[in-house]
Amino acid sequence: MERPFIATYIEASRPMGVIYIGSTSDLYRRGREHREGLYEGFTKRHRCGMLVWYEPFEMMVSAVHRERQLKRWNRSWKMELIDRRNSDWCDLYSFLVGEAFDPRITSEDDGGVEKFLARLKRGEIED
Repeated sequence: MERPFIATYIEASRPMGVIYIGSTSDLYRRGREHREGLYEGFTKRHRCGMLVWYEPFEMMVSAVHRERQLKRWNRSWKMELIDRRNSDWCDLYSFLVGEAFDPRITSEDDGGVEKFLARLKRGEIED
């Protein structure tokens, strides 16, 4: 059984669309619930099913505090927060649950296995 993933997160209807900010003690479960529209409310009504940003926490009280902080921000600050870590507004849920690679990292960014091993050999990366 995997450990619950405590986090503050942002779901969106589409890139630069309607956003929803929440916190949860289990982002894996909550993300699936949003995607499947299991509960009536804001996210189902506005079809906010794309996980576009999240921040992990060790304690739920910290996640709730961060959620309340972000909800007080104006929309442009929230967009900036998402753009800084996910400029293409990719849906991060498949990456989060291990069904896909992180869409924010392209193969050109990491250089591939051969370049990694070469950097390791040169001592640029500690093993």
